[in-house]
Amino acid sequence: MAQSKALPKQSEASAQERTNEPAGGTATAASAEELNQDRALFILLGRALAPYWRWTALALVLMLGVAATNVVPPYLLQQAIDGPIRQGNIGALWWITLLYGTTAVASIILTFAFTYFLQKGAQQALADIRTRLFDHILKQDHGFLTRTPTGELVARLTSDIDSLNAVLSNSIVVILVEGVTLIVIVVVMFATNWRLALIALVVLPVVAIVTRYFRQR
Repeated sequence: MAQSKALPKQSEASAQERTNEPAGGTATAASAEELNQDRALFILLGRALAPYWRWTALALVLMLGVAATNVVPPYLLQQAIDGPIRQGNIGALWWITLLYGTTAVASIILTFAFTYFLQKGAQQALADIRTRLFDHILKQDHGFLTRTPTGELVARLTSDIDSLNAVLSNSIVVILVEGVTLIVIVVVMFATNWRLALIALVVLPVVAIVTRYFRQR
């Protein structure tokens, strides 16, 4: 009898423990789920872009040119300050100014070409995804079409594809260009002065930890 009375207390204690479960575990699970969804999304995009790898490869080559033109202007400014400006030879600045302007024009052209060819492959891939999704819906039985709200089907055909389009149009472009540019900048920094580069990069782990902390919250 005493044992039967103890069981409800034990159940209440277990329920209390579940209620008092730390929010960190829930946040970690949500973060892991988002990571899995992002991974699945990129796998889907990779498979969709595979038939159009030529456009994607050309865009990646142009991306290297974009990253290079992003690094050249600071180098030209360094040469101008350490050279003609320090020496008082203002006439020599014309050559550096000409190179700076040429680099800016080249950056605009390369960025346009990179975005054009990347979007050429991306939009064709999205068209294939739309077609496959539409064909998949048409193959469903009458019961599925009756049970599923029309708004949900429309959302799958429009909103979800628009989200993929936003990823390919904005996020991928920024991630690729800025990521490669950062790598090139780090290489140039170490080639110029590795001691100063180490001092500049020592704060990156702190920034990463703080960013991860606020992202989880």
